[in-house]
Amino acid sequence: MEWRGDNRGQSVQVGAILLFATLIIALSMYQVTVVPEENSRIEFDAYQEASADIVELRNSVLSTAAGDGVRGVTVKTGAQYPPRIFLVNSLQPRGSVETTNPGTITLRNVNGSVSEYQGVGEYTQEEDSVLNYSTKLLRFEPDYNYQSIPDIYVTSGFVYRDYDRPIPRASQTLIQGNTITITTIAGNLDESGYRTALTTVPVSAHVNTVTVTSNSSGPVKLTVPTRLNAADWNNTVLEGSKTYVEDVVPGPRPDTVTVELNASQNYELKVAQVEAKGANDDDEVDDSKGRYLVQQTAEYATLNVDNRVKLVTESRDIFNNPRSNSPVTFDTDAANLTLESTSGSLSGTELTVRSNEEGRAAVWAEATGKVSNATVIATLGTDTGGTPAERVTFTVSEPQAGGGGGTGGGGGGNGGGQTFITYVSAFNDGDGNTEANEDSSIPTQQGPFGNINNFDKMTAEDGTTARIETTYVNPGLEQTIDTGTRVATIDTGSTYALEFAYFFENGNAGQVNVAILDDSGTVLQSASLDQSQTRSSTNGSPPGTAIQLNTQASNYIDNNGEIYVEFRTPGSEKDYTQFLVDYLRIQTN
Repeated sequence: MEWRGDNRGQSVQVGAILLFATLIIALSMYQVTVVPEENSRIEFDAYQEASADIVELRNSVLSTAAGDGVRGVTVKTGAQYPPRIFLVNSLQPRGSVETTNPGTITLRNVNGSVSEYQGVGEYTQEEDSVLNYSTKLLRFEPDYNYQSIPDIYVTSGFVYRDYDRPIPRASQTLIQGNTITITTIAGNLDESGYRTALTTVPVSAHVNTVTVTSNSSGPVKLTVPTRLNAADWNNTVLEGSKTYVEDVVPGPRPDTVTVELNASQNYELKVAQVEAKGANDDDEVDDSKGRYLVQQTAEYATLNVDNRVKLVTESRDIFNNPRSNSPVTFDTDAANLTLESTSGSLSGTELTVRSNEEGRAAVWAEATGKVSNATVIATLGTDTGGTPAERVTFTVSEPQAGGGGGTGGGGGGNGGGQTFITYVSAFNDGDGNTEANEDSSIPTQQGPFGNINNFDKMTAEDGTTARIETTYVNPGLEQTIDTGTRVATIDTGSTYALEFAYFFENGNAGQVNVAILDDSGTVLQSASLDQSQTRSSTNGSPPGTAIQLNTQASNYIDNNGEIYVEFRTPGSEKDYTQFLVDYLRIQTN
């Protein structure tokens, strides 16, 4: 029997082969067209998320700099493609967040003498009015397979995508009106992956704000490291924040710009340092050391009823913030005066103590006999040397008894009980001049505005006067007074009175009020001055007045040992106001 060939299955095989080939071609087309498009979209969305995360990282840095402690944030540095059974994905992208090479932020022509009665001015002078702060930029560097997208940078709080023309994502925090906020970034951050956990750690949070102004060499100039040019800073970075910006020019070093500020303004300076690192990394940046001292007790300190007075200093670093565990040496060679640590464990004429978490170091000065203008010198360090910025001087005296009653003198008080008088120790008038005993932390309600000449004449009843007068707010249109003073180291008593002697220099003065404030500027008590009291009506001798302090003001003194007194003109005063003050003091009974 002969078998003939059978080709009935060939069409099925050919069809299967064609179907398989079609599937392969479709998958290939999907692989080369749809997969890249889908993955590209995934990468773009991941970039958008990363942009938002970098803004959160910036916010974390700013919060840490402001004293909110250690903060954490996660940045989506990569992208994750969906699983594909028959198709192939590229390797998952793993971008990175890193700090760049260090640069230097420089403040030139800075005079800090108006900030504290001792300390900041000496520090800026010793630095030749040039303050330098090392810092780094933060950079997110994407490493996508399908998207060619620029890096994202954080510089001076400004977050931007690094296109030819920067695309802002968050505004700068460096210059806002007359406030300069310098947040420096330290650390060797270099983290990569799909999601990256980061931590910001405070090295020196800007707890303190100091007032600076231009010196005789010219206006304050602020040089910052940046990848952006002066035109970008002028048109984009500082857009809407140029009230006191006079010019932006290329800086003296590559990759820097210099911002020139209005020379006639005072500027509130806040400086901080923050370490950026991986969440599981150890801290690498050492705490900044103490650089200078300021007084927390007034320079002229009065012994209390126990013949003691606490002398307090604050150790500050180059960022003007408190520095703990700094050694401070107190020394005196005055007769009848000994020093004792606050714990009572040390005593003598020379003591070294450590600053606490608030940067404060303190000793008690105790009189063992008659004391008049005894000098105590506090020095940052373990000996009595040091530069002027590292030293502060206290003058310790016995309390001055009040005179024979009336409005100016005080009297015995409380049925013959002892009377203590403490004079004003510091002021804040905002006139832009560099003056001893001026402290910008003293609260005022409006400004401050106006000026106080011969301030030291307010600290003793010696027949001479300090001149307090208005200043222009809008030249030719309006004048006002809003100046504050501080009376510190007040002895605790059962009753308190604010005493001062004054007269108006001219008879056409507007109303002037005196207000008693707490450290937040809240008014505890107020009174209006009698504007009929002029030089012609007092035979050249300022009339005295006394204001018995209410419960609020008295309790504030009991809790804080100090009080704030402000002279102010209510509303928009157009009259020229000028008056003289012989003395200003708190009487304690």
